[in-house]
Amino acid sequence: MLMGLGRLSRGQGSDGAGAADDVRADPENTLSEEDIDKYESLLKQMKPVISNPDFPVFEVAIAGGRTALAHEFPFMVSLQKDGSHFCGGAILSAKHVIIAAHCLWDTNGNRIAATDITVGVGLRDRTVRRPANLFSVKLALPHSHYRGRDTAYEHDIAVLTLTEPLPRAMSGRLASRITLPPSKRINPEPGSVLQAAGWGQTVGGGQGYGRATERLQAANLTVISLVECRRRLADDTMPITKMCVDNTITTTCQGDSGGLLFQKLPGGHFRLEGITSYGVEK
Repeated sequence: MLMGLGRLSRGQGSDGAGAADDVRADPENTLSEEDIDKYESLLKQMKPVISNPDFPVFEVAIAGGRTALAHEFPFMVSLQKDGSHFCGGAILSAKHVIIAAHCLWDTNGNRIAATDITVGVGLRDRTVRRPANLFSVKLALPHSHYRGRDTAYEHDIAVLTLTEPLPRAMSGRLASRITLPPSKRINPEPGSVLQAAGWGQTVGGGQGYGRATERLQAANLTVISLVECRRRLADDTMPITKMCVDNTITTTCQGDSGGLLFQKLPGGHFRLEGITSYGVEK
């Protein structure tokens, strides 16, 4: 499996590795429409890395991975509509969740209203719907330059604003915000092992294969060089701002979009490295 994603770097307003355990560390907990431009520096999204342009883009998950431990990834959230999971995301602050912009459109191309989205926090089993773990959304803000397939899914980043901030009681085991990389960063070296997590099919193979899993899945993925990525994709134009990861056993498949790629740091914090639109078996 080969998966491509945009590199992440920290924009203004993020404090890097500090206060990763406290979802209420941002005292303002506000985000204006203009602020979304700050997050564009976090996700320079690449064109979809896939040989078949008609492959469904809406859902990417972990196939061939393992079931995550309880509270192993407390920044992970489940986006739900009408009680059904449709995307993954990560806690950015007490009131904000970072997702892929394409999650805000359904498979028919219709925009999903913010008020129709519920965010499940502190869940390993996405079917558990305890009221204390479910939070409503008041604003869903995709990047202003996001145009979907028309621009090869560039700027595939969005931020959700919750109606109410996550309660302090959830900080730590149940909910912690993910750390963002520094603005002057170097991509992980080829051969570095990163982690991915999501809900979805546990067997790869594309549309119609596998069965959606109720438990959060996790897997290790290896960073490959740009030269190797270009060779496998037969695409010499892939820019140096992009990063590719690969695993010969674990794959991505339909099931959980906005697939998160992250790294565990000393002290137990997690740093977000990328958000993918989808992967390709190759």
